Amino acid sequence: MMSQKSTFWCNTCQVPLIKEECEVCRQKGKYLSSGDLKPVFREELDCIHHLTGEFIHKWARDLSLWESKHRYFYKGKKVAQVSGFNPNEKLQVKHYNEPDDARQLDFQFVNSSSTHPRGKLIERIERANKSALNKLEYRALTFIRETAEKYSNRTPVVSFSGGKDSALVSYLVRKAFGTASIIHLFADTTLESPETYEYISRFKKSNPKLPFLVVKPEADFFDYCDAIGPPSRIHRWCCTTHKTTPLSSVLNAVNGRNGVLTFDGIRHFESPSRSSYHSIREDSKISHQIMASPIIELSDTEVWLYILTRELDVNLAYKRGFTRVGCLPCPFNSHWSEFLNNYYHADYMKGWYEFLKEYAIKTERSKPEEYVLKGAWKSRAGGRGLENKKSIIEKEPCTKDSNSFGYFLESPWNEVFWEYLKPFGELIFIYDDEIIARCVLKDKNGDSLIFLEVSRPRDHLRVTFLVEKNKRLLRQRFERQLRKFQCCILCGGCASACPTNAIETIGGYSIDSNTCINCLKCITDVPGGCYAADSLHV
Repeated sequence: MMSQKSTFWCNTCQVPLIKEECEVCRQKGKYLSSGDLKPVFREELDCIHHLTGEFIHKWARDLSLWESKHRYFYKGKKVAQVSGFNPNEKLQVKHYNEPDDARQLDFQFVNSSSTHPRGKLIERIERANKSALNKLEYRALTFIRETAEKYSNRTPVVSFSGGKDSALVSYLVRKAFGTASIIHLFADTTLESPETYEYISRFKKSNPKLPFLVVKPEADFFDYCDAIGPPSRIHRWCCTTHKTTPLSSVLNAVNGRNGVLTFDGIRHFESPSRSSYHSIREDSKISHQIMASPIIELSDTEVWLYILTRELDVNLAYKRGFTRVGCLPCPFNSHWSEFLNNYYHADYMKGWYEFLKEYAIKTERSKPEEYVLKGAWKSRAGGRGLENKKSIIEKEPCTKDSNSFGYFLESPWNEVFWEYLKPFGELIFIYDDEIIARCVLKDKNGDSLIFLEVSRPRDHLRVTFLVEKNKRLLRQRFERQLRKFQCCILCGGCASACPTNAIETIGGYSIDSNTCINCLKCITDVPGGCYAADSLHV
């Protein structure tokens, strides 16, 4: 669980502290903020000046200012706050010092740069936090080594996103193992920012001996948006189709028998949803992967001070003011990230907003522009206005048998239907003349679960549920597979959930009966049993 952390400021040494006492002068620091204090770079200040015509500090340079929750600190004092970056607002800078005083402070600081250049400043930061930073490093290195020993049969991999956290984890993992031969894996969603692609290229050139794999999705993001609606904070299908699925196939190739141990940069402080994550997680979305998070308890400030004092290269996006790095059209982007995206990546964002506007018109939203600008698309909770009839199960109960139901398929009959029943068990055909088919579905113990009669010309099923216990649950899971058959876009989400890699979605949907263990994770561990059906369902 996430613990509260604080950041302090040493007025004597003029540096941020991650512990209350400065390790140089032994003075107690002044409380400055929670653990989200970050350094401010010239690029961010230039952006604010360009948009407002105002200087937060006219002569400020890299690391002379620090920021927390859009409050800017100089020498431990709040000197400015930025607001107005929400939709339909104008960016504003509120100063907390008289301009002349602020300029004088800056003038003195710049004049002292001959004795305290940037390198000297970072040296002061390191000395003031030395044992605290060393302790953080020791804990992380110990965690990496002990976890690797515990899962020694698995291949270690670094999940590399292009963000500062994965850059730090990469450094720590290589240091812990004492080698640069650890596989790094970058899931290129095709939706990353130009800064990220530039950084990935730079990182690879700086580490030529490091095995760096890049995986891309086969699916086109906008094609999927057309088919099942844009991703939202409720329907996060893009994470599966454009990251999890392509990663799963590559990780299986790395070590399909024993699986992989993936070190990532997830931290509790990133979001409320991650605040309860454990440092080791065996319930990964990718079944044959165990996730390990060496820096899960670190605050933003701790990460930044470590990066600065170890002189690690980071993504340019952070210098431009971004607090996180991710996909440009992500529905979880903050207003600040969207504001910066609109400034730095105007052409891309304009195209994305035009797509969303067309979607709003197609789905008959009353105010399409407002739907886009106010971010209503982020809370999309179903397939309203889309071609969603395939997500609906049309059934009728049998008047003679309460255990029997008739189902009318919304998709034309296709023999691939039988593949979607394999997770339940073995199909035993009693009769099949290519028009009518009758079969019994048995579980792995040989017990009969379901009797089916299929009328191919009518696209109709008559299903009788034969079990006595959990009959309703079985019917719900069967209907999930029925929706999957009707809505499947071969996204690979259920394949990623399969612990034995029995499901194949490239070129068509198939399940290897010899490999499938009937665990039903492809049904139970996927929202609604199918990402596409879940996104379309009303």
